[in-house]
Amino acid sequence: MSTPRPPLTPVKHRSTGSGAGLPFGFSTPISLKQPATPMGHSPAYLTSTRHSVYGTESKIVIDPGSRVIKVGFSGEASPRESITVEVEGGLWDLNGVQNELGLLDAFREIYYTHLQVDPKQRRVIILENDLLSTPVRRAIMGALFTSMQVTAVSFTPATLAALMAAGRTTGLVVDVGYLQTVVSAVYAARPMLPLTVSSPLAGKRLTNHLRNLVLAHGVYYPALSTNQLSNAAGQPPPGNVPHEAVTDAWIEDVKCRALLAESGTENESGIDSETDKPSNANDNDNKNANQIAVKIQTSHGRGVVFIPGWVRARAVEELLESRGDIDEPSIPECVVKCMQALPIDLRRELSASCLVVGGTASIVGFRRRLGDETRALLQRTTRTATHLNDLSSLSTSFEVINDPMPRGSQPTGKAGKGGKGGKANKAPAWNPACYAWVGGSLAGAVRVSAAEIHKEDFESLEREIH
Repeated sequence: MSTPRPPLTPVKHRSTGSGAGLPFGFSTPISLKQPATPMGHSPAYLTSTRHSVYGTESKIVIDPGSRVIKVGFSGEASPRESITVEVEGGLWDLNGVQNELGLLDAFREIYYTHLQVDPKQRRVIILENDLLSTPVRRAIMGALFTSMQVTAVSFTPATLAALMAAGRTTGLVVDVGYLQTVVSAVYAARPMLPLTVSSPLAGKRLTNHLRNLVLAHGVYYPALSTNQLSNAAGQPPPGNVPHEAVTDAWIEDVKCRALLAESGTENESGIDSETDKPSNANDNDNKNANQIAVKIQTSHGRGVVFIPGWVRARAVEELLESRGDIDEPSIPECVVKCMQALPIDLRRELSASCLVVGGTASIVGFRRRLGDETRALLQRTTRTATHLNDLSSLSTSFEVINDPMPRGSQPTGKAGKGGKGGKANKAPAWNPACYAWVGGSLAGAVRVSAAEIHKEDFESLEREIH
């Protein structure tokens, strides 16, 4: 005979709240109660079990940049934190690491302030740019292995991770970063590194160009004293923007909130490309961008800077206008050069899957304008410089897969081409700056990241070098 089960032990009082609706005397187990989501954490905070699908402990995913570092745990849908580095010039530049102490402080802040985990207990996935220099890689490994005592680090290509986040393993990846723009080709999950094309026209160049436009054409209204507020006739006249008040942080804020990129047809009329000024000197506003007032802190108080609408729309042209410069090609020219270097049988497939990522790509209308400029440049390859082959047939197949308003998109509810109900060619939901991190999170959850570098191997290699 089977032993009878012991009776369930009732509690003394009826449960209220989460236990309401259960039989009298029983309450919801504590393990089933959902706590409140902490402020600032990702939506996956409650649903993530901190373990991958293979049962191993989740990894820490870091997408390092010279100005912004995104961090979080693998298996989550978005980064926990995006840390802006408050270091003049960034952590590194194209010549190497500029501030190793700042890099170490950034990792300490990541582990002890934002993630609040023991560095020794979790392995790390680093999402590296295709052109990340060896000194920067060694500085990152030195900070993690020597100071943070991390056990293992895996360097995963950021281009492949970004494509994985978009649900693809083949395509062109245009990474518009802070120091440079890198166009990479990936086929069947294999980055084609010899075909990579880069340009210094990126976020840093846009920041400097916007600074010059604001200093030249912005109108500054100084802070008013108490007497000036009561006397309208005594208010100071507007003047030039103080040069010392235009800091990098202020310019970055203006770049994020005020800039936009117009379509090619709108840009052709109303703005002179050679002088960076409106063709009509009396019209300082653009039909799609009104002038904006931005507060600015100076040594004499907080004033206001009025930025003309044409400056908001014109600043991005520094990155998108094709000038034929071999040393500093525009971003559309980089895309065309990368497509030209591809094998002929791969060009059409990769041109139909172009993914634009990076913080600068988050500017309103940037991805749409980049697609239009690239298609126009492809059509002109038959009658332009001889260093561009005839790629005009690819202009009809070129698509930016994360364009919020792709060509041929239809309103929701109307049947689109192929009977997909208008859902074809819709852009994914992530910000362009987060694609690489999301792909790294996915790679860590399903264990498809690159080979790991262990702490013992790094220490032995350092001893051999020194």
